[in-house]
Amino acid sequence: MLALSQRTEIDCGSGRGNFTIEGAREHPDTTFIGVDINLNQHKVSEAARRKSQLPNAHFVHAEVKDYLVRYVPDATISAFHVYFPTPHMSSIIRENALAQDLRGWLISPGFIEELRRAALPGATMRFATDHRPYANEVSQLVARMNLTVLPWTEPLAHKSVGDLVGTGCERAMRRRGRDIHFLQCALR
Repeated sequence: MLALSQRTEIDCGSGRGNFTIEGAREHPDTTFIGVDINLNQHKVSEAARRKSQLPNAHFVHAEVKDYLVRYVPDATISAFHVYFPTPHMSSIIRENALAQDLRGWLISPGFIEELRRAALPGATMRFATDHRPYANEVSQLVARMNLTVLPWTEPLAHKSVGDLVGTGCERAMRRRGRDIHFLQCALR
């Protein structure tokens, strides 16, 4: 298990690690942990971490809910970032996914309960996707679980102009003309 600092944030589905690395660079007193189930993405993010030499950036190869259950103690995390979670909507699966039942995807009641268990008082979850039905499902879930929706605050000050969160996936979706749907809520 990684040593957690007084302020620790988890990037759920960190991909290539752009957000985790930039967050660690911008906030040196905060530990950033990127968790991704994809081994190839994990290898890329680990290489980026080594190159950055940031002592507060870490990457874990794991399924994020399993990682939370096994390794994250109660009331220890100050923020969760869930940006373009898998399955993200590539053009290959977009047509089929629009009709699929979204309840089996990452953000589920059980996942939200795990975030709440691990969250410090005042902790937030930020979510972004280019998939409107998924965004609608998450908004409805947040409402059903009585979470307080908060005004969006920029997670990084030093991101590219026009970026919401500064991930490579976000930039790719914007280049394709996709709308980005986002939500921020208090977990405790």
